[in-house]
Amino acid sequence: MKGIILSGGNGTRLRPITGAYQKQLLPVYDKPMIYYAISLLMMIEIRDIAIVITGKAMKSLETLMNDGEYTGLNITYLREDEDECEGIAKAMRRCKEFIGVDNFVMVLGDTLLYGAELINYLKRGRDVLEKKGHAFVFETLVSDPTQFGTVMYDGNNNPQRIVEKSQERINSRAIPGIYFLTSEAMQFADAITKSDRNEYEITSVLEEYMKRGKLETQKCGRGIVWIDTGTPNSINNASNLVRLIEENTGNIIACLEEIAYNNGWIDRSKLEMAIAFNAGTEYGDYLTKCLQ
Repeated sequence: MKGIILSGGNGTRLRPITGAYQKQLLPVYDKPMIYYAISLLMMIEIRDIAIVITGKAMKSLETLMNDGEYTGLNITYLREDEDECEGIAKAMRRCKEFIGVDNFVMVLGDTLLYGAELINYLKRGRDVLEKKGHAFVFETLVSDPTQFGTVMYDGNNNPQRIVEKSQERINSRAIPGIYFLTSEAMQFADAITKSDRNEYEITSVLEEYMKRGKLETQKCGRGIVWIDTGTPNSINNASNLVRLIEENTGNIIACLEEIAYNNGWIDRSKLEMAIAFNAGTEYGDYLTKCLQ
């Protein structure tokens, strides 16, 4: 199984900041935004990852990830220029050769998910994908579902339709930025047309699975928090959430080196190198505790 992180886009809701910086490289409290998305893949032991990134940010991202030396990841970088951003499904298609015939999990680079039961939902998605060959998404509670994709169900609670940014409130849930997909997704993406929003929508791909009876969903409980960090206010909220959790628990969320070490992807010497690189910071001090 492989992973995709979509970190393209123009970040228009964050201008003027994103006039010079790529959104997914902006800080969310103590680490770059993209760390939170990458950590979701690492939590279910996905090691081969393609990251779709704009040309202006590719070098910065390569420097940040340091060829996966401290994370044990095998990273492929795929370029999407700012004038080529035409929706999630279009960006996903850039990974067609990378995916081949493999199943994959795709995460949007501005996704932050947190909760005690999160790992169970991630593992459920992986199992549905690997054992049944079905696509899978879960739904989280949000304050304004009209800003996101929402699943509509029939009388038997089977997914019937997915509405992207509905003008009317359908329910209180939305699909967060993570999708468990088979390689068929690439074929579906090739066949869809642009939506009324002039984009190639991931919801159109999910509806192709739905037509074939191959889309499974699960509603998350109240303990799962999803923040789409696409506006200044949401980045501030996400930073405050991360700070509150880390200060009160003593654990760092989305610490990639810690996950890699626990997964057995890097050894003690690599973690010590990461500690040296981050020396004099709270992040480096936390990595030192991981060795104990």
